[in-house]
Amino acid sequence: MLTPAAVSELRRAVRAALAAEAGAEPGWRWRGAVPTDDFLDAAVRHRVEILLAGRVKELDLPGPVAAELGALRDADRRTAMARILTVGQLGDLLAGIDHLVLKGPALAVQTTGDPTARGGGDVDLLVAPADVEPALDRLLAAGWACRAGSTVDRAAWSWRHQLRHGNELSLARPDAVVDLHWRLDTTQDGAPGFAALWSRRAYADLGPVTVATLSPADALDQALRHSARDGWDTLRSLVDVHRLARDPAAWPAAPDRLARASLSVVAATVGLPPGTPGFRATRAGLPRARSLQALEINARRHPGDQVVRYVTWALAASHSPRDVAGTAVTALLPPQQLAEVGERTAGRAIAVGLGRRARRTLARLREVR
Repeated sequence: MLTPAAVSELRRAVRAALAAEAGAEPGWRWRGAVPTDDFLDAAVRHRVEILLAGRVKELDLPGPVAAELGALRDADRRTAMARILTVGQLGDLLAGIDHLVLKGPALAVQTTGDPTARGGGDVDLLVAPADVEPALDRLLAAGWACRAGSTVDRAAWSWRHQLRHGNELSLARPDAVVDLHWRLDTTQDGAPGFAALWSRRAYADLGPVTVATLSPADALDQALRHSARDGWDTLRSLVDVHRLARDPAAWPAAPDRLARASLSVVAATVGLPPGTPGFRATRAGLPRARSLQALEINARRHPGDQVVRYVTWALAASHSPRDVAGTAVTALLPPQQLAEVGERTAGRAIAVGLGRRARRTLARLREVR
């Protein structure tokens, strides 16, 4: 059962584990303040099993907790190893198309030296916008299929809308999922484009394969933006920021408002590494972060909650009038909600999309009542 008390205790445990990881005194040890099952539920919800399993002794975690964390860690690492093989296969499939591997095992290597240290998950690839169609053609020909929320019907208006106002499409095969990105997020100018990211790329040795990935500075910038996009609702994303911030070369020269909000949340929850540069902290995002961390993933507090959260983030992430205009369009007509609209013209597609959205909203309002 996910409880606020267990999440609060988990934050202390994660802060202590990160301190121990860096060779410092943890400053927190298990005292049985919450039921063990609640603590484990919180650890799974926040995807920090591997981190805690590696610091069982320093944190004095009891035997049942240690055993369960160890089993979860082993399962996560097996999944991560399977994803590494998928990354290698995708690299061969996309040979000749420049692409960056985001998050996942590449980020695990950058932050811990171990490609399995973040567990398994989807494979995230970034290509230049001009390479989306050739990359997609190869994936489809190799048996990958479009998932719900993405469209590959290039005759439909929703395809053009997706490319302009979205940033990824999701494809799957029975054993894996790949998210193909052409921008880091939905803003047009808020995050660096592919050419700049590629020029600064780093490489990560995953064992069977070496892949191109974001530079440490770009990875930290993306982690700050991504954690804010999700309302800082998962501790693993904050752990990523903490670990990336250990590299002085990765620290932003002048953190913008969004970066400062994320850094402030990390500092107040799981902590920032000793010696990180000073910045103008803000408490603006902290109440929301603590509130969302105590909820199940994707929980809605009210109808329209996700739209409000997206617009709040996107306006803070925007760097141009084009970004602000794009935020309005995306909030009104989310590309993933138009994926199944096969209309060829903008007018008909928008009418169908708005009608579907209105019906979903009414259905949610009835559920609340």
